Amino acid sequence: MSEPTVAAHLRAIELRLCRLTLLRAALTPFRAALRIDEEGAEGRRHLLALWRPCQDGFDLLLEVLPPDLPSAVRLHLLRQEIEGHLLDEVYSYTALVEAIEALEQVCEALLLWVGQELSRVVERLGDPSDEGGL
Repeated sequence: MSEPTVAAHLRAIELRLCRLTLLRAALTPFRAALRIDEEGAEGRRHLLALWRPCQDGFDLLLEVLPPDLPSAVRLHLLRQEIEGHLLDEVYSYTALVEAIEALEQVCEALLLWVGQELSRVVERLGDPSDEGGL
């Protein structure tokens, strides 16, 4: 198999960045509702409704990450943990908050990884100042 082109690498990086941004945007209303401390049946239903777009974001992001990437593995496990907390008969608010905080850290790690991937591609292209570029 041939090595992916620079354009293919850039497209993969763009897709990962867009999908990571989509997941983080979907998490924003969920985190906000969680901060309001919505425990109880109504709060749980509201959190579950807000979680659905997050599930879509997870699916889309995990689709474009290498499955053996440690952050991708951690992302998948945190999703399962959060969903488990949401579906528990009596869920632990504290455990749910801690899992969401861990998820934020994984998203930050993924953002750094995507940035490193972009830097590697830029290095392969060479110094743009040599070519009168930007």
